[in-house]
Amino acid sequence: DEVLLDAMRTWTEKTYSKFSSLLSQGYLLNFNFNGMPYAVEANRRLQKAIIKNAIQRTKTLPGRRILEEISFCLEIESAAFELKETLHGMIYGARCDNTEALLMSHLDRIRHLGDSYSLQWERLRPGIKPNCIRQEFDRLLPQLEEIIKRVAKGDFIKVLFCLPNGYGAAWTKISIATEQGEALVAQGVFKGSPLEASYYERIFFLESDAAPKSLRIEVSGYGVQGVCHASAEINGKLYLPEKIVAAGQVDNPDFILDDDCKTCWLGEPDADKAWRYREVAEQISAVTIKLTEK
Repeated sequence: DEVLLDAMRTWTEKTYSKFSSLLSQGYLLNFNFNGMPYAVEANRRLQKAIIKNAIQRTKTLPGRRILEEISFCLEIESAAFELKETLHGMIYGARCDNTEALLMSHLDRIRHLGDSYSLQWERLRPGIKPNCIRQEFDRLLPQLEEIIKRVAKGDFIKVLFCLPNGYGAAWTKISIATEQGEALVAQGVFKGSPLEASYYERIFFLESDAAPKSLRIEVSGYGVQGVCHASAEINGKLYLPEKIVAAGQVDNPDFILDDDCKTCWLGEPDADKAWRYREVAEQISAVTIKLTEK
């Protein structure tokens, strides 16, 4: 069956589903500026329908087991997408009275899928210890519940990044200043989801609900990092950029003042130069963004 083979090839030739990636902040709170990937999910639903039909027609046990495992993984991918879709609506204002209940229903579905998949592991892999599926979901489920609670609480910052070359390795550090002092918000190499997304907005949780005075973004490493806009939402209030102070190699820092796709570039764009001369990679380029309540 050519359609079935195409569906299996589509799934098996991509990177194997890593639930720790699909159910992480890096995926769930990372939004492509061009919108949610509904076409990808529609294709996934088609694959699930084809695989489900094939399971019913497959008589040989090894083939049936392989198809069942693929089906489980596709269901978990869809559950992660639907959770992300609801989180997106909550963050960007499309919440309703039952939004939090809907989020918890997504969590219950993921918990049920994890339970079913771990039971399948024990059934198909008797004697193989530990049950890595059980271990993975026992670790991930509390993290997912925490993400849902913190999105519902609403204290976070948004940073709209631009990264045309997804293979760069610019190390970014974000900190926030309040009356209580300066605190680290996040640090790492922040890329789009999917990787080829050039414009993407990341959500970062805040540990305090104190009113922000400024936000600082520092970049070093290999390749340039683009920042288009940054804002904070704390206690139901919106804080927007008012003034920018730049240090190091920064192009067009004032572009961050506008909520659009104009890009401020931080760091050395020539990654090969940064690789050859480590002092270039270690140079810190930064913007300090004064925030004011809207």
